[in-house]
Amino acid sequence: TKTEHIDGFKRIADMVHEYKGKVFAQVGHPGRQTFSFINKDDMAVGPSAIQCNICKTETRSLSVREIKVLQDEFISAIKILKKTGIDGVELHGAHGYLLNQFLSPYTNKRDDQYGGSVENRCRIVEEILNRVKKEVDMDYPIGIRLSIDEYLNEFNVKGNGIDNEEGLKIAEYMEKIGIDYINASS
Repeated sequence: TKTEHIDGFKRIADMVHEYKGKVFAQVGHPGRQTFSFINKDDMAVGPSAIQCNICKTETRSLSVREIKVLQDEFISAIKILKKTGIDGVELHGAHGYLLNQFLSPYTNKRDDQYGGSVENRCRIVEEILNRVKKEVDMDYPIGIRLSIDEYLNEFNVKGNGIDNEEGLKIAEYMEKIGIDYINASS
């Protein structure tokens, strides 16, 4: 949110708009998929206290209050991007990042309103989407990048994650809640 970043986004948007193009920015959070030295030696966070197999950083589960704070931060970033002239946003819900961690039954073992069913695991995205439509602009485009398959079996990772069947259920739910587009990955 530093001025130089805001000015940079505005310059990019203005240049692309000169050529009648559109600019979308991806908004995300690494969740457990980070290293403690990047986070000033703070512990990584996720929907559940499941350590990333690659980063091996100790991970703690987010409280509901902390989830709400993270949603506030997503909304704040999206408001700033809109003010700079960015035409829309894509939530990064793929490749092991935080929103993907909520969507995946492998990394989301919560037993509250953010865990269990597809609807509950998608709740964090649904709440962000609803707030963007209410607080930013009803017509501001918002999409999501999804891992349709996490390929856990191919990496010999034990546990139920997102496979093609689960990925389709998540994509259908995203369509149902009004996401503007899906960038299907993996």
